[in-house]
Amino acid sequence: MLIDMFVAGDPMPDQRPRVAKRGGIIPNPRVAEWKSTVQLEGIRYMGVMSPMIDPVDLSLAFHMPIPLSWAAAKKRECAGTAKTSKPDVDNLAKLVMDALNTIMWQDDAQIARLTVSKYYANDNITGVQIYADMDLWS
Repeated sequence: MLIDMFVAGDPMPDQRPRVAKRGGIIPNPRVAEWKSTVQLEGIRYMGVMSPMIDPVDLSLAFHMPIPLSWAAAKKRECAGTAKTSKPDVDNLAKLVMDALNTIMWQDDAQIARLTVSKYYANDNITGVQIYADMDLWS
């Protein structure tokens, strides 16, 4: 089984929730919104299919927004190039893998190989390209 889908939006890293002074957890609403977007697109893509039970070879390519404050020439120059500043790729991947638990795979522990990259978006189309292959291990 092969999965090849793109989730549009501004990718957010998984973050630890803040703890309020009086107790309780304060989640970051932007992180929660991105996670919900990934989950809904995963549900839409999978349709009536069950979550995979085999080992997964997962590739994630994050298309990150270019800062609005940059000059137009710099924006054109960096579009499609590697993004080497925060957020870290492991935190970006963690949110996507957790969001798709019980939707695409039963648990993200099934991911046997993971490839993650992040680039500045071309044409301001931000999001994550998700490619999962289960046939590789058969």
